[in-house]
Amino acid sequence: MPSDLRYFSDISIVKPKTRVICFRKLQVQEIQLKTINRLYAIDRKFVGFFKFIMEGYDGIAVVETIDPQTAIIKLHIAPGCESDVLGVITELKKEIQIEPVSGTAAGSF
Repeated sequence: MPSDLRYFSDISIVKPKTRVICFRKLQVQEIQLKTINRLYAIDRKFVGFFKFIMEGYDGIAVVETIDPQTAIIKLHIAPGCESDVLGVITELKKEIQIEPVSGTAAGSF
């Protein structure tokens, strides 16, 4: 048996008026998912707007402001949501300036 598997008991009541309880073992595998981090330079006056838009797409990404003076932001993108985030950014590029920043160009962020 792999060491990353755990067993939990699932308790369910069969009939509400009787006190019969069924137990069965469930296998639960722990999966560690890591966010994908991307840096972007954005027009400074639109940082709040950008955060608001990304928060509207519940759970696809978290926006962190790295440098408020130069408007460098970091997107923490949920696994599997990369294409959704790219789609939102592509549409927003029609309205505001958003450019990807390499990690070395942004310093030690």
